Amino acid sequence: MSVSEVVTLETVVASGTSLVSADVGDELVLLHVEKNAYYDTDAIGADIWHQLEQPVRVGDLCDRLVEKYEVDPETCQRDVLAFLSEALREEVVRVVDDADPA
Repeated sequence: MSVSEVVTLETVVASGTSLVSADVGDELVLLHVEKNAYYDTDAIGADIWHQLEQPVRVGDLCDRLVEKYEVDPETCQRDVLAFLSEALREEVVRVVDDADPA
C-alpha cells in the first residue's frame, strides 16, 4: 500500500521501523531516526501505539478502544482512521500484508 492510499477498518497496521519511543508519564514520545523527526501523543495515542507493537486490523483496534474508553464506535473509528492515516503519511506506522506480518 502506498502512502497515498487510505487506511480502512480492514487495513492491518503495525508500528513503523526506524523509530525510538519512550513513555513519559501517560504520554509517548517518538523519534523517527531516518527523518530526524519528533512526535508526541496523549495517553490514548500512547495506548494505540503500544497496541501496534504487533500487527493489528484497524477494526479490531477500534473494538478494543471502544471497550476500554467511553466512546461510541463511530467516533472511535473516525478518530482512529484519521490518527493512523496521518501516522502512515509520516511513516510512523506501516501497513502489513496479511501474508507477511513481520
